[in-house]
Amino acid sequence: MVKRLMGLALAGVVAMSIIGTAGAASAGTGKAKVWVAHGIRGAVVDVCVNKGEVKSNFEFKDKFSAKLPAGSYSVSIRAASKGECKGDIILWKRLDLQAGKNYTAIAGMTRKGGVRLYAFGNNVKPLADSTARLTVRHTAAAPKVDVWVNGSPAITDFAPNGTEATVTLARGDYTVRVAPANTTTTVIGARTFDLMGGMAHQVFAVGDGDAGYAFLVIGQPAAAG
Repeated sequence: MVKRLMGLALAGVVAMSIIGTAGAASAGTGKAKVWVAHGIRGAVVDVCVNKGEVKSNFEFKDKFSAKLPAGSYSVSIRAASKGECKGDIILWKRLDLQAGKNYTAIAGMTRKGGVRLYAFGNNVKPLADSTARLTVRHTAAAPKVDVWVNGSPAITDFAPNGTEATVTLARGDYTVRVAPANTTTTVIGARTFDLMGGMAHQVFAVGDGDAGYAFLVIGQPAAAG
């Protein structure tokens, strides 16, 4: 159990490392926008940048964003503690961010139950007010799945380990659920999403069969920099 919790903590803190750069400055022109999401149960972490703590006690399904100057950052990931950057170092990483880019980093799981940092580039090109962009990402410990939308399979044989699919839809309410491929057995959802016009929505499948599955959702205006 201790070994598994440390593994979960590692994955959680890896993903959190990207937002930790919000407290640091580096050379470069322009900024990048980074969303960070925590998609693994049981991991609570602190994030330090250049030896300064920028996020503490980050938990499952928490998320936030930051605009960061382009450049390179030194990030140390530590077990959550009561002192600033006093926890054991789990990971050290140097991050390079490009100006004008929009990213999401999420600590998720692999099909076999391992933990992994997934990083995605987000499509935030402008949309009409009548349409919404929906990106679905498979970051759960699960095999191939089918994604059902409003009672019909919309994405089939959706593979694990960070696969993603994007569609543009008319704004409105959509009920989404996930079932193992070629079955009708719901394992995530059903959940109704209000897809607002002019927005880019990200829906992540997170969790595992033991702790349970869930949706983690991020929405941002299209053309958000």
